Amino acid sequence: MGGSDEQGEADQPPERTDQQSLPASFRMNRAGFGARDEGFIEYTIKAELQSKRQGASETVYATLPIIIQINTPGPPVTDFRLTRYRLYGWISSYSLLPGIGAARPTISHKAKLLFSSFKMPVFAGNLEVDTPAVIQLENPNPMPVRMQFVPDPKVMKDSPIDGIPQKMQLQALTMEIQTATEIKCDGVESSWAAISPKTIRVSVWSCLAFGPGTRPLYIPCAGDGPPIDVGRKVNLRIGRTGLMGKAYPQGDVHASFSTRHIKYSHRISYELRVVVAGEVLKFKWDSEATVLPPANDVQPGDPDWLQTPEGTPYGTDVDETPPPAFQDAWLRPRLHTTMPSVSG
Repeated sequence: MGGSDEQGEADQPPERTDQQSLPASFRMNRAGFGARDEGFIEYTIKAELQSKRQGASETVYATLPIIIQINTPGPPVTDFRLTRYRLYGWISSYSLLPGIGAARPTISHKAKLLFSSFKMPVFAGNLEVDTPAVIQLENPNPMPVRMQFVPDPKVMKDSPIDGIPQKMQLQALTMEIQTATEIKCDGVESSWAAISPKTIRVSVWSCLAFGPGTRPLYIPCAGDGPPIDVGRKVNLRIGRTGLMGKAYPQGDVHASFSTRHIKYSHRISYELRVVVAGEVLKFKWDSEATVLPPANDVQPGDPDWLQTPEGTPYGTDVDETPPPAFQDAWLRPRLHTTMPSVSG
């Protein structure tokens, strides 16, 4: 291991080698103005050959660099240490009324909406998402990413669509695997030097991900049912070259580790885009994550993600019946006259 402008051997102290496994081979570098930062973990095999001939001895040395890949003992992890995040979002639009979101209102309906005392519908609440704090490379078990939308009762009780079920369609979900590298050199009084982070962008889901005819994914909005596990639906797995199952690599992914001279950690940034009654809602959140090496004992993964007889890569647990047709009765104002204050 080494750093900055000098190289040298700096293994872990002997008293620690029997308590902590050594990391895999690793190398990174960054060019700067008049200097270069470099951090690496390198393993070598050294050979020494001694020979004697006519009373004279000769010693020849050889050094062969080798690449070491570390695995985690035992079977693949199944406890991903899910962390819950609550993200508030809201929509205010007449398209939330039954029938309007699926079809454009007629001129007559638009006039009634404009001149009536009917209140603007509001749909608000918390998106609850559970994302893993532990990711294991090459794990055959999909990473769980669970989500559901829980309506805000304080807002919904004054909304004309209170009690009317809404559909939240998942349009796109992306995750960015951000790596943070810090290096420290012997003989330098300064603390750890941070290297520019590296980002690998992974498209977990998009409405066009599996081509025409793919059934959409819906996020439950009742707040009392089981959440949808998007990770399991799409067989989300991360390997050493990015998203597994892709024909092309997205970038090298190393396991998290910390030594005397190098710290290598991960942070995951998520971006979610959903559609409710034709209106788009966006959510963003960050999560700290520990990336583990692949497991030694790899068993067959969960087969539930395999294609269904209809040819789609998943099934849906949400009722996909169309909403009721638009009715003029929805234009009648309710008894209350005050509008709750909602902030995005």
